[in-house]
Amino acid sequence: MAKKRIVAWVLLPIVVCAVMALGEAWFLKDVLRQEVQGVISLPATEEFITVSAPAAEETEEFYEEEWDEYEAYDEYEEAEEESEPEDTGALLIPGGGSATVDYTGHINYLNIIGTSLASDGRYTVSGVDVDGAAFAVTSFLGGDGIDTVRIDRYVRDFTISIYDTGCELTGLQVDNSLQVNPVRMLFFGLCAAAVYLLIILREVIAQKAEIGYLIIALAVGIFMCIALPANTGVSYDDGIHANRIFQLSRGKHTALTPAENALAGCEWSEVYEESHHHTWDTWIDEQRYDAIAQTAAQDQTLESEEVLQWMFSDAGYVTQAVGAVVARALRLPFLWQVRVIRLFNMLTYVALTYLAIRVLKRFKLTMACVALMPTALFLASNFSYDPTTNGLCFLGIALVVDAILDRRTLLTRKRAAAILLCILLGAMTKVVYMPLLLLVLMLPRSKFESQAAKWWFKTLAVVLCIVAVGVMVLGVTNGSVGLQDDRAGGADSAGQIAYLLAHPLTYLGTFFKVIFRDFELYFVHACRFAMGYVSAVSGTVSLVCLGLTLFTAFTDNDTSLGQKMNWKLRLGMLIVGGLAVGMVFTTMYVAGAPVGATEYWGVQGRYMIPMIPLMLMILSPDGIQNRMNKKAWHMIFFLLQGVILATVCWNLVLGQYWL
Repeated sequence: MAKKRIVAWVLLPIVVCAVMALGEAWFLKDVLRQEVQGVISLPATEEFITVSAPAAEETEEFYEEEWDEYEAYDEYEEAEEESEPEDTGALLIPGGGSATVDYTGHINYLNIIGTSLASDGRYTVSGVDVDGAAFAVTSFLGGDGIDTVRIDRYVRDFTISIYDTGCELTGLQVDNSLQVNPVRMLFFGLCAAAVYLLIILREVIAQKAEIGYLIIALAVGIFMCIALPANTGVSYDDGIHANRIFQLSRGKHTALTPAENALAGCEWSEVYEESHHHTWDTWIDEQRYDAIAQTAAQDQTLESEEVLQWMFSDAGYVTQAVGAVVARALRLPFLWQVRVIRLFNMLTYVALTYLAIRVLKRFKLTMACVALMPTALFLASNFSYDPTTNGLCFLGIALVVDAILDRRTLLTRKRAAAILLCILLGAMTKVVYMPLLLLVLMLPRSKFESQAAKWWFKTLAVVLCIVAVGVMVLGVTNGSVGLQDDRAGGADSAGQIAYLLAHPLTYLGTFFKVIFRDFELYFVHACRFAMGYVSAVSGTVSLVCLGLTLFTAFTDNDTSLGQKMNWKLRLGMLIVGGLAVGMVFTTMYVAGAPVGATEYWGVQGRYMIPMIPLMLMILSPDGIQNRMNKKAWHMIFFLLQGVILATVCWNLVLGQYWL
């Protein structure tokens, strides 16, 4: 047996390397078949390219908008007086126009060289391949004057269509050179390693589900941390989070470098239709972005020095700030510093959720389902304090729920302190989760040495909850706490609190109306498949994920444990979870909605993640049990989770930014 284990571990790197090599070779097979490899330059001339302009009215309107937006009126008059425009040697494609290129042959990558006439340089390359199948790829012509799109097919002519802004095209290149993509190889390697480890450790995972979780979470987390664009404008408010992380990592007298300021200000992303977009969307583009960011990072001059003031919300940034310090100490390139910060954030989340799953006897797989939701892992792989908050809340819930269900063991002081500490630290970033402390009210008398110990502990939890919420409300009322979000027009936090106190029943009517109307959005969809500005998980993948989660929740009950959920416990968990949800909605109502509004502003599904385990536990019946062989069931469960998350990583990360 020992020899078999040794052989299995020795084979691991061999299997991983083989899968990486074979996967990359399969992707490069079309390039390897080409007789001519390398870069082919195409002339950007009217003899080779046919330009089609939009209708005259559209052209006139376009240029009027461009002059109004980008030129002063007197400069416009001077330009009008010139008899002939300056010949720049570029081919002008007006906004709304297109250029048809006379080229037949295989195109792996197409390099578009030119200058956009405005910041939004969107364009689409479309055409028909040799098999008659139509294709269309949309991308951006960035500020560096070149963009690469992946075509990966044999084409018969193709058309470049420009969106609202015009383009001066100076060159085209067909890039059929042989290039090994390390991020794609990383994907194949991590998938192979995860599947291999699930197989050789299946006996262990049957008894310790947390090991299976650790394998999947680390594989997906490592890939996301490295492969998600090393930029801001990717996740929710990540520019704000990045700024605070860099500040904390610099110490009390803090100052950021130009590169850190650029990242915090989302300066390396494009914004259109009120959404951020990472314009470097192929492997070749990402190499250029790396060079641009590294050039900016070479200027180590510290800017905008200020004295750092500690805030409660900084508790969620501590490990990320440590990651920034470590990355700088190792003198890593700037974009790898970004990735290291993300890795520290992801490892913090995975460690906390691993402990939460390990603590539980019943609901191990239920907690694993929630911890492996695409949205939760996406947040953990970006600049954010949400992962630390979510992980601490999961661990606090696991500690208290396991204590409630295990009626035969006394509550130790160590566990009692851990329950309070986890939820308190988790709620330091977002006080709205403080009601989770009230779960301790459901601890039975048998968990305590005496009646006095029971009342002391429960009273302490209630007092802590009331004080924390009261301090926040008082701070907002007197202006010492800046809850109001300036991005929301018409918000008045102090006035909104006065309205709530004067009309509580009216507000409760608004709250329950929205909860019942949008329950599916907040608690079923947006909390699981939304991935910031990257995109959202497809409907099919989301449905499979939801089905697996519900099946697991309804069958996650081992009767041999003797851990039953009576109706009083379910009702208590519902009330506590409802209070936390109410705090989330009410806080956003106070922060952003006009006084007396009948709708909410800024509530997002990710805010519900800490309450999802409670919701699934409430739904779990005592009378249903999964009688499948544990070894087989746990293997199926984690393989399905891996397939779901691998599909998400392939479609939304690798396919969108690195192919």
